[in-house]
Amino acid sequence: MFASLGLSRTYAPTTAAEKFTLDDYRAGAQNMREVGEIAKHFRMTAMVEFVRTSSFVSTLTTVLKMTREAAHSNLRPMLDCYHFWSGLSKFEDLDLIRPGELAHVHFQDVPDMPRGNCWITRCDLSQAMGSRPSNGFFGSYRKRNTRVRYRLSCSCRSFNRQTRMNSHAAFAREPSR
Repeated sequence: MFASLGLSRTYAPTTAAEKFTLDDYRAGAQNMREVGEIAKHFRMTAMVEFVRTSSFVSTLTTVLKMTREAAHSNLRPMLDCYHFWSGLSKFEDLDLIRPGELAHVHFQDVPDMPRGNCWITRCDLSQAMGSRPSNGFFGSYRKRNTRVRYRLSCSCRSFNRQTRMNSHAAFAREPSR
């Protein structure tokens, strides 16, 4: 269905609440490989989004490990800055991303508070006092690691009125604060 609409990518979040074993992770990588094979049949790329509240894949390091173990060219990780920043991933984990590895990056605001206190859900962000705009995250990442040279799709969702009023191009170029 997605391919018939002219889409080349689709994604699935890793939401889960059960307890998992090492065998489950091995099976998960194999299942991801199968998803990649199905995507290939439709000339698409399936993307895996880690979700900070998932009991299965909640960090950048885990999604990178699993998609690498799946080892399928039609299955790639994506990066959602909200789940990265408000979850357990570390800024230095971004250094683990290989050139061309990400299939998509989703930028959005997160509350302007210490990372450990980012318990606010996406729906609640519009009520957050202040925000740490994704452009600050992106600018910091761009300065830290230029070797990735990400040139694929990205999306942006901003709850910060000032950020929304600027053009997306200005948003992406703005350096970290």
